[in-house]
Amino acid sequence: MTHQIPQIEAELSEIMRRKSELALKFRSEAEAEKIDALRAIDELNQTLTAMSDRNLRSEVRAPIDGKVHRLFQTTIGGVVRSGQNLVQLVPTDAPISIDISLSPKDRAKVWVGLPAVVKLSAYDYSLHGGLEAKVVDISTDILQSEEEDPHYWVKLEANTSTFGEDKPILAGMAAEVDIIIGKRTILDFLLTPIRAVQEKALREL
Repeated sequence: MTHQIPQIEAELSEIMRRKSELALKFRSEAEAEKIDALRAIDELNQTLTAMSDRNLRSEVRAPIDGKVHRLFQTTIGGVVRSGQNLVQLVPTDAPISIDISLSPKDRAKVWVGLPAVVKLSAYDYSLHGGLEAKVVDISTDILQSEEEDPHYWVKLEANTSTFGEDKPILAGMAAEVDIIIGKRTILDFLLTPIRAVQEKALREL
């Protein structure tokens, strides 16, 4: 029995050593797995952030209510460059702007704030009437190019963007604009040609 004690102690020591090694190995493996798990979680978080950002960028919101008139990008999954036009939107229940050219000979008569009537060729004026508008801006100088005669740029705003549910006003529609320079009675309009003839006759005397 005495001779067996050292052997038993040696076996116990070996068992304790192996136990320590296993515990150390377990802790090392657990730490490595923890590091791998944390790394995987970090990668997943980065992927989630990228996908969330991509999802946000895929949703386009207009600053005003309106109807889509034209699509510039129709490819599913297509990439859109910064500043590229996506859609042409026609506002609903919002003022619309009309740009016109003004002859230099009429510039002295037209000023910001003057009322106007916009007649759209797409809708019969005798049936639908025109849009009430007003002059909101005029170019400070004459504009000129090879394609156009010298003119002033005039911007008007109309009080509505539709003649009804099925009669929207769309970009590019041809329009005739009558700027109301002053209050004139029906009699004034009738007498204008007569006065012109009288003035011409007086000049020729």
